[in-house]
Amino acid sequence: MGRKSYFAAGAIVALAAAGMVDDARAETVWTQATINRPLTMPVGTFYAGGLVSANPTPAAPMENDADLFSTLGAGVSGGYGITDSIEVYGGYGLDVNPGDAGLLRLGAGYAAVRGAFGGKLEVVARGDLGFDAEATDIAPLLLGAQIQYTVNDKFAVISPGNHFSFSFVGDANDKTPITFGFPVGVLVQPTQQVFGQLDTNFVSLSIYDSDTQLFGADFLPVNATFGYTPSKTIDIGLTLSDDLRQAGDTFAAMIFARYYGGV
Repeated sequence: MGRKSYFAAGAIVALAAAGMVDDARAETVWTQATINRPLTMPVGTFYAGGLVSANPTPAAPMENDADLFSTLGAGVSGGYGITDSIEVYGGYGLDVNPGDAGLLRLGAGYAAVRGAFGGKLEVVARGDLGFDAEATDIAPLLLGAQIQYTVNDKFAVISPGNHFSFSFVGDANDKTPITFGFPVGVLVQPTQQVFGQLDTNFVSLSIYDSDTQLFGADFLPVNATFGYTPSKTIDIGLTLSDDLRQAGDTFAAMIFARYYGGV
């Protein structure tokens, strides 16, 4: 989770499409267990969600316990399945305290590989672009592949995606970084209703105007998600994130909920 709270937006568009839902089609491919779901929404279905988040003030290390959750955020998200292989999504998030104008992101995903290796492998090409309303600038373009290899009904190896990041606007040092990351993780499903995900990033490789960071030597990013699905139409959960090289200074927590329509 970034310093600014954001989730990909478009919840209003997704809800407006609810009348186009193909219940019968989605019923055959959507499951309550997260690990068995396709990585793109089935044709005609949608999701809409929200989140609240908390993390330290950007660029200001913690000086005492009161700084731990000095920035509070909120956001909405949504997505819609155009076909079984193509989905669009978006979201808007903002910092509530201290307030700012927020960040809008819009993106799309295409299922390039589905059901390979005996139905175990799925690969979705993703790309999304944001607009920072506070700075009135274009936020970095993110490109990558979301990958899941499902070993069995309880365990999968994943890559969350967003491998490439392209900045269009200079930072405080007048740099416009282009970087490549290698995020990997695991997804576990102990029961139909409970899932967990743990992921990290092995490298932030400089392609242009940036510094290369290596796992262990320069950073130790960790993201842990704990989720509960009381039904096929609802997910709720908690995500905790930190860079263990700067433990506490970068700690962030997010509570999320998502509703799936037509499944």
